[in-house]
Amino acid sequence: MKTIINAFFLVILLVTVHSSRRLFIPDATFNVLDYGAKGDGHTLDTDAIQSAFKAAAKAGGGTVLFPKGYTFLTFPFSFESSNTNLQVEGGSTIKASDDISKWPVSGDAYISFITAKKLKDISITGTGIIDGQGAPWWDAFHNNTLKYTRPDLVNYSGCSSCLFSHTSFVNSPNHNLEIQCTDLEVGFVSITAPQRSPNTDGIDVHGSRSWIHDSYISVGDDHIAQHSNDTVVENCQFGYGHGASIGAFELEYIQNVTFRNITVKGADQAIRIKAPPGAGGLVRDIVYENFQTTDVKTEIIITMFYESSKVVKTDLKIYNITISDVTGTGGQNAGTFDCQPSSPCTGIHLKNINFNSGIKPFSCDNAFGDQSNVNPNSCLKS
Repeated sequence: MKTIINAFFLVILLVTVHSSRRLFIPDATFNVLDYGAKGDGHTLDTDAIQSAFKAAAKAGGGTVLFPKGYTFLTFPFSFESSNTNLQVEGGSTIKASDDISKWPVSGDAYISFITAKKLKDISITGTGIIDGQGAPWWDAFHNNTLKYTRPDLVNYSGCSSCLFSHTSFVNSPNHNLEIQCTDLEVGFVSITAPQRSPNTDGIDVHGSRSWIHDSYISVGDDHIAQHSNDTVVENCQFGYGHGASIGAFELEYIQNVTFRNITVKGADQAIRIKAPPGAGGLVRDIVYENFQTTDVKTEIIITMFYESSKVVKTDLKIYNITISDVTGTGGQNAGTFDCQPSSPCTGIHLKNINFNSGIKPFSCDNAFGDQSNVNPNSCLKS
């Protein structure tokens, strides 16, 4: 008999899409303690954890349980099958080893902590903690002593029907959730890393039809880094970080993305679309609405000059971007709209935007659009 873990609805712009996608997880439970895990925070439990996932795979799926009251120290491990739920109960922690010298490597990268490849109906649930113990990785990165790319905390590739619910993800060595999954829901999670932690994106979204909601993200880089279509991010709180971002990318086609009902406090940016000089592709039909920001350095950025001021010919098109109902206090810069001469940004619509007095005004280059009730006035050309 199978249990329905969750069903979710996606709202894409003004069209409501009722998703029929559901996660089916067999009732069987595979407690990692039964496979030899100690959970004492000192003994490595990697083999026991992987054995539990293999047993679930052999049975056709089920819940791999990390019971409450334990700390499971481990090197990387992976989902072995579809129809599998990783449940970390409240009062339990899955903790990555901080021994970089023994961390496994594949190609030019350290293997990510939790991985899944080409699987369907997989989830991470429970109110426990997944701790990447990132501090030694951040120090090694800053000291330029790493031989390979740092691991992500969770990395999925080629998956479908994925759920993250109620879990806390902390101190990732690199990106927190790097997720390539068609039909993704992330809800009621907490994702945190110190402001100084490099490249610790909250969620990198690479699959279509995603719903991210009711979550807290405070990290050292993008809160959300959007790289795909048909996504709603709503009812979230952002702390430190680089904002609700589209990109960066070299060649991508991104459309039908909505960020709404977001509070941002103490971040470097709140709203950001970014591409380096020479990038190609398309970004269109993007909506940012109902943002409340406090003490944000730069409120809004749309740029084709990410990390470079080089003027180049580009085929990238950015148009039909709507930003509305944004209020900010304590901000330093209203924002920039900075596009390449060969491909101006067009159809930027600003409505009901009010930032604190004394904020540095908008700056614009090759950017066109309209405004209504915007303070300070934008510099968009009509």
